[in-house]
Amino acid sequence: MIWIWFAVIVALIFAAKPLAFRIVKKFQKDIPDILNTKPIVLDQEAIKIAANEFMQALLDWKSERNIRETIVPYRPEWGEQEILDCIEWSESLIDPMIKVYQPVYDVAIQKEIDQPFDLSGYIHSFFTGFYWSEVDYPEIDKPLSKLSELMRGGLSHEEFWETDYYKKHLVPKKVQERMEELRKIGKY
Repeated sequence: MIWIWFAVIVALIFAAKPLAFRIVKKFQKDIPDILNTKPIVLDQEAIKIAANEFMQALLDWKSERNIRETIVPYRPEWGEQEILDCIEWSESLIDPMIKVYQPVYDVAIQKEIDQPFDLSGYIHSFFTGFYWSEVDYPEIDKPLSKLSELMRGGLSHEEFWETDYYKKHLVPKKVQERMEELRKIGKY
């Protein structure tokens, strides 16, 4: 009996596959037309607020106060040295992320993001999957996702993936300029 159900499921999958491909191809053909008529909207005020929220999430993640409030109830056996080691470990994870994010943050709070931008891809490009898994928690991921969505300029994921902003990994000009300024003083 199980074999019959298995055969039915396999047959349905093979029957549905061509239909799914036709739907996807039709949608992909429509995207360039949408991009020609859909305006890009970068809500500078919303970007500024989201940029501050993401920076605050990063700072909170490594904050001694937050770490102590989190650890003490769950690790009452830990002494001061273990807590300090945990704080140092959190800082070692978050400080490189802040360094990478700093030029984007500086431009965003000045409301000068001038083009759509793959922020999530930019941040992730600096860190391996293992590294990212160490900080992949809702406290950090939610504000990053919110800011990344705003940076797409009102485009859906699928629409954004069809743009040169995504395909060529374009970084806004003001962010590039800020990177260079920070590089000159040794902070990037």
